[in-house]
Amino acid sequence: MPHRFDQHPTELLPWLANGTLQGAEQDAVKRHVDGCAECQNELNLLLRLRTTIQSETLPEGAGELGLQRLLRQVGKKSKSPRRWWLSAALAASLVIGVQTVMLLQRVPDESLYTPLSGPTAREGVLQVEFMPEAREADLRELLRASGARIVDGPSAVGLYRLAIQPGSDPDQVLRRLRERTDLIRHITLE
Repeated sequence: MPHRFDQHPTELLPWLANGTLQGAEQDAVKRHVDGCAECQNELNLLLRLRTTIQSETLPEGAGELGLQRLLRQVGKKSKSPRRWWLSAALAASLVIGVQTVMLLQRVPDESLYTPLSGPTAREGVLQVEFMPEAREADLRELLRASGARIVDGPSAVGLYRLAIQPGSDPDQVLRRLRERTDLIRHITLE
């Protein structure tokens, strides 16, 4: 089936000029060009351009000279960033060192802080492991009677921390709690 072009086949003219257009498409484009002065002028321009480019010869080694020049320019530019990176790395190391020294000097004195839920300096602290079968109501009564309260726990191994009320003797509270082997498996004063 012959091709008819509603517009000029300008996108196919370069393929016709370099000889790669084939078959029915080639025949249709040639028929159009034969009857269209504008497309004939475009095709002639493309053919002259192709001939001119093919006739040009580069001096031997011109590509090699260009490559060597490019490599020299790349080599010159690559030295500059290396020096910059070295300076930046040294500056960053210096900053990290100064920050480390500053942080180590600013370690807070824990005696200045008193946590709201934790024991105060005047209180004793006990570590306790309760019996697994101990009931919560029994433990609550034991703690109330001994003057201790839970301030932390349970830990990953099941230990609780108990704070002894101010004014109570930690050794006496410890003895009283050790007697309750039905509720306490292990207890020690921190």
